[in-house]
Amino acid sequence: MKEQPKKQQEDLLAQIRSQYEPELGLEGMSAAKMKDGWLLSRDPESEAGYALWEVHKDPERVRLALAWQEQVKAKGCAEVLTIRKTSQGESFIRREEGVFYLTEWVAGTPPEMDKRETLPAVARGLAALYKHNYLPVPGGQLSGQQLPGEPAPEELSLDEQAGLWLKGRQEKLTELLKPFHFWRENGATNDFERLYVENFPDLYARGQEALEKIVLAGADWGNMPVGFLLANLAAENFWQTREGIVILRTTDWQLGPLISSLALLLKMYLPLQQWNREVARETIRHYRACLPLRPSEKQYLLADLAFPSRFWLYTRQYCAGQEKAPVLAEKLKNYLYELTWQDQCLTDLEQWLWEEEEAEQEKEGREKL
Repeated sequence: MKEQPKKQQEDLLAQIRSQYEPELGLEGMSAAKMKDGWLLSRDPESEAGYALWEVHKDPERVRLALAWQEQVKAKGCAEVLTIRKTSQGESFIRREEGVFYLTEWVAGTPPEMDKRETLPAVARGLAALYKHNYLPVPGGQLSGQQLPGEPAPEELSLDEQAGLWLKGRQEKLTELLKPFHFWRENGATNDFERLYVENFPDLYARGQEALEKIVLAGADWGNMPVGFLLANLAAENFWQTREGIVILRTTDWQLGPLISSLALLLKMYLPLQQWNREVARETIRHYRACLPLRPSEKQYLLADLAFPSRFWLYTRQYCAGQEKAPVLAEKLKNYLYELTWQDQCLTDLEQWLWEEEEAEQEKEGREKL
């Protein structure tokens, strides 16, 4: 969004501050601009006390997100920020310029995602959020687990939402066929197209195998926890504090299997560790220490990690003209090299997860005797 003139920005801030109780002391605080809003502090040299967030999304989705955030906070989730309501008791302020809401702020630093210890900490933060967010869905509906102000159960079928994950992946795989046939029949014109045609059979087969496993894991969605998911797993949406990881914004959300969030986190950041199996194990350990994994979730996790999402992404970027062929050819080469590490890591994870599953079943059997 285009930056507002300073005077206009100051007037906007003054109008928003006036909507909150005087006891918060917002009127006298200095405001430091950040990417998605402002940090408010007693003076420019002191630690910020509040964050005023600016969102440009459907207000209804923002309302649901903040209701979710308030609910999990009330249940004891320390991994989200405390929302401060307006003097009228509203969670956010809707204006022509966007949607604004206020949270308390905590001291911390941006997480260093390339450090081995960071990924497990972020995974634990996600699990803590989803533990409080946990929404059993008998019959595929929210059924008594509604968030404040959300649609009635008959309007929001989580079974249908979960099914969209499978449909989306199948569509991605299908999209890959057209450029393959075109470049194979008409000839590749650059390195990206040549690499694509040469490696398509293997990558497409990987995708098909992953989908089959996901279908197997999700044959009965009632056995897989489904609910609200944090859609923004970028490093900038996390904050490292003394107590652990804090999630800054929940306004980017979607519905789906909870385990898909852990899968996405691993796919985004394990490449920074060359798919190190110990980092992968430790990340999963931290997640399930807070939120245990069911057998169907383990199956889904392994399948989702194997799905060639980046192959689809690079193809889409190329066909849409979003990136030049030499750049994407280099990215595709790196991805192909990375698959060796990924295969080794997933082979290890599969053996480890199912060995632990057998050990847990044996333990349960002994306890019943």
